[in-house]
Amino acid sequence: MFTKETNAYLELLSTSSTHSNLHRFKELLEILGNPQEKLKCVHLAGTNGKGSVASLISAILQEAGYKIGLYTSPDLVSVTERIRIGDILISEKDFERLLFQVREAASKFQNKSLFTYFEVLTAIAFLYYKENNCDVVVLETGLGGRHDATNIITAPLCAVLTTISYDHVQRLGSTLKEIAYEKAGIIKPSIPTISYPQEPEVLDVITSTCQMQNAPLYFCDLKELTFINNTLEGQVFNYKNYQKLSIQLLGKHQCYNAALAIEVIEVLLYLGFTIRSEAIYKGLAKANWPGRLDIIHHKPLFLIDGAHNVQGALALRDAITYYFKGKKIIYLFGSLKDKDYHQVLELTMPLGQIAILVTPPSTRAIRADLLQKQIQNYCPQVFAAATLKEGTELALSLADEESVIIAFGSLYFIGELPKILETCL
Repeated sequence: MFTKETNAYLELLSTSSTHSNLHRFKELLEILGNPQEKLKCVHLAGTNGKGSVASLISAILQEAGYKIGLYTSPDLVSVTERIRIGDILISEKDFERLLFQVREAASKFQNKSLFTYFEVLTAIAFLYYKENNCDVVVLETGLGGRHDATNIITAPLCAVLTTISYDHVQRLGSTLKEIAYEKAGIIKPSIPTISYPQEPEVLDVITSTCQMQNAPLYFCDLKELTFINNTLEGQVFNYKNYQKLSIQLLGKHQCYNAALAIEVIEVLLYLGFTIRSEAIYKGLAKANWPGRLDIIHHKPLFLIDGAHNVQGALALRDAITYYFKGKKIIYLFGSLKDKDYHQVLELTMPLGQIAILVTPPSTRAIRADLLQKQIQNYCPQVFAAATLKEGTELALSLADEESVIIAFGSLYFIGELPKILETCL
């Protein structure tokens, strides 16, 4: 457990500004010895799939024998999930030790305004990976790309762009072109860029940015991907010359993410990394990313999923249609006010028979009772639960062994569900 002082400081940071000042953040890192300049990074940005692609790349590189730092966000249960080496999370002792270093460095500024929560975590991550001599750091942006704290790095091994669509429109822009511009901000001069196939207006931005930066641009080719088997136990597929690849991540979109990860590995091979085909097969098969079509209980089947925007909702809808056709679907749903939850509901709720609404533990959450009337247009039975535990108990009481309970909408509450479920069974 963190000390009270650490918890209080993290809470203070979480309520401060979320807008990074890269010039000021650079000064902080200079005081800390510029640990980021000693790291070789694979830098990822995008709207959906960043965490999955990052975990797939990391798993392959680990199988190839490299020491890999993995920096992701958000976390489901503990902030230490964001900073790991291989499969091992940063210890609370190391986290607090490095947090103290960052606070000491921040105290040297005449301007005493707080750095953002994400800036502090990013500084801790850079220090941790540097002192542990990681061979590669797989580095996921927090929000956007151009002004993201991770974009302080100047020469990554490569830039990776996952699917780009609408999300965080208040910060990134109201059009795909504006959002793509922010995401493409991680593209650096002469550095290879690997992208998921994108919408035409997004593609235009990425292509023109790469041309201006003289950066080689590669895409994964989904026409080269064929599905062999797709069950709740995992998926098997072919991609280009790789035959019978397997992943345990569910949903066809995860096979597409795996194809993007393979393209990144191909670029790293060109850059001189030693990665045998065996490492690709084993890494993909071992990769795990909690909270994304993640089965946490059987009979009844209980899944948690981080779908909170339109693209995530489309992937969830496709998965429900494929895996659970004809099943009784019970939803546990909660959302933040600043998400496009209207479209998320429109895409998912008609596939369910029961919706139980909860209020995520965030000041940005929309109250469950305020959502109730809206969802009644889509789903036959709708309930608003006072607590997440109450909602979970209600879902279980309404389910039989053949039912499927799906909790989704906000990562702010799905991370709590595995522990809550244990108390309900």
